[in-house]
Amino acid sequence: MAGKTRKKRVLTTLTGSTLGALLVGILIDPDNWTKAAAYLKDEHVPERLNGLGKTVMSQAKTLIASLPRATMPTPTVVKRLDAVDSLIQTHREEFEASGRLDSWREALASIRTAAQLAGTTMRGSMRRSNLRDLDSRMKSLVADMYDVITTSSKKD
Repeated sequence: MAGKTRKKRVLTTLTGSTLGALLVGILIDPDNWTKAAAYLKDEHVPERLNGLGKTVMSQAKTLIASLPRATMPTPTVVKRLDAVDSLIQTHREEFEASGRLDSWREALASIRTAAQLAGTTMRGSMRRSNLRDLDSRMKSLVADMYDVITTSSKKD
């Protein structure tokens, strides 16, 4: 076994030195391009590189597939979105009287879409930052709704 390892090291060294000499020869004499192409073809370099590329790609796909994926936004965000949606349903008449119901629904749909996007595509600090931004948008939306509710209850 030790003989095979030594033989392999010697062949690797010879191949490396041959390749080095061939590269120097190409730099000195451009007519050696055909020799270089023949050498690379004899050593099956394109097939090896292609096989190496396929191996690396398959390993990368396996690694990416094994990473945990968030398929939806955090449960807290979903609960808050549902609560705001419920608030809209409960106080529909008051919100329609203020004339802002459609804009709030659009804002809520926008926040829901952004939350789903953040849950499926973003990772790490970017995802946390985006969810914080969505949370503040949701809080301002709810505060605006409560202002309308309190204003309409004072009129009664």
